[in-house]
Amino acid sequence: MVSKMWTSGPRYLCRKTLALEILRDYSGEGKKIVEIGFGSGDMLLTLDSMGFQGVGIDFSRKAVQNLEKKTAGKKFNFEIKESFEEIKGQKFSMLLAFEVLEHIEDDANALKEWSSLLSKNGCILFSVPAHMKEWGANDEYGGHFRRYEKKELNELLEKNGFEVKKFWCYGYPIAGIAKIFKDLLIKKKIDKSKGKIERTKNTGLESIDFPLGWLFFNNITMAPFFFIQKFFLEKDIGDGYLVLCQKKN
Repeated sequence: MVSKMWTSGPRYLCRKTLALEILRDYSGEGKKIVEIGFGSGDMLLTLDSMGFQGVGIDFSRKAVQNLEKKTAGKKFNFEIKESFEEIKGQKFSMLLAFEVLEHIEDDANALKEWSSLLSKNGCILFSVPAHMKEWGANDEYGGHFRRYEKKELNELLEKNGFEVKKFWCYGYPIAGIAKIFKDLLIKKKIDKSKGKIERTKNTGLESIDFPLGWLFFNNITMAPFFFIQKFFLEKDIGDGYLVLCQKKN
């Protein structure tokens, strides 16, 4: 069963802990961040609590409304937008895009568009699902166009003017195990009458209905897996890629 209430799962938590590790080293006065496809808004809320500032964009009206509701009446250091047009002319030191690129048919053009938002020596920190051989029900449900291979993704970034700084294959082994169960649970929920764009709009807003899931999947219970995955980041055996790349000038 799919729940309308978003909760974080093992794969998300494995990715988030690594992303925050990179972002802590990156923080600095005057640096602005833009997150593309913020989904539940969890990462923006965390970054706001850490003192970061910038803009969050999501083309899903539901995602925008949800985050606006969560931050209403509070000091929130991120503007919430629904399109690139709303930030035309702005430049950012860092662009975040977690589980976004696989939803875009023309990923090369997306990278060029993201590059145009970056200031000199700006960086992109992003994640994508790894290995086409692992294609499953969750990819269908989420409206993915593809999963990526390491060589293919490196070449795509090079061709579009980026230098790779970090290239991690994360989540081993827990994310792969969780994927097996998630694919089984979500298989019957795939609505093939909806196109990929419509399916994409709910990505990051819904999760598998697992009552009290937060008791099992949180930073304390997942700590051993955060530790274990670090031994395999340079191996190409995880469930997703987390990449930090810098714009060439």
